[in-house]
Amino acid sequence: MQQDKKNRTGNKGQIFYNVIGYISIFAIILCFFYLGFKITGHATSEDTAIVNVTITSTTAINFTTDFINFGSGAVNTGASSATLDTEGTVTGGTWTPINTNFTLENIGNTPVSLTLKVGKTAAEYLGGTSPSYQFKFSNSEATSCTNASATGVWTATATTDINLCSLFNSADNNDTINIGVRLVIPSDSLTGTQTDTFTATGTTL
Repeated sequence: MQQDKKNRTGNKGQIFYNVIGYISIFAIILCFFYLGFKITGHATSEDTAIVNVTITSTTAINFTTDFINFGSGAVNTGASSATLDTEGTVTGGTWTPINTNFTLENIGNTPVSLTLKVGKTAAEYLGGTSPSYQFKFSNSEATSCTNASATGVWTATATTDINLCSLFNSADNNDTINIGVRLVIPSDSLTGTQTDTFTATGTTL
């Protein structure tokens, strides 16, 4: 009996110490848990960095279609002249109709003002009595050339710069125009192959 009593007392003491130990361990865990959140929530750091790039402006225009060939033909017998253009018109002559315009694109990254000139006058290019040498330009893509002088109108060419538009855009979806050509060839014109040059100039704004 005495031994059992001692055993029960010892067991109670052991349980008491075990409970105290568990409580201590739990308290330590709680402290670490609390301190961990406290440190994470209050100790922060922030910094910034910079990325830099310099893009230079580029002025460049290009005739993506740069050849118009009316081919061979003659003024009809008895007619004073023949008229042909790049819209498929042929009257008073035997030339085959064509539908080919010059196509000019702003391939740079900045808008430009645009001028146009030719290398020869109508008399130098075609000769004869009352020849005519004209061009017409229009936007191939909407608003490519704004503040234009005479869009969609046949205009006499010149060997000095003609202002086409004060703003030729450079955005990919509005940077292209078409330039058509019309000739009135007299019956007493020059013969043989006649060639001339169109020169477009883009100037940075």
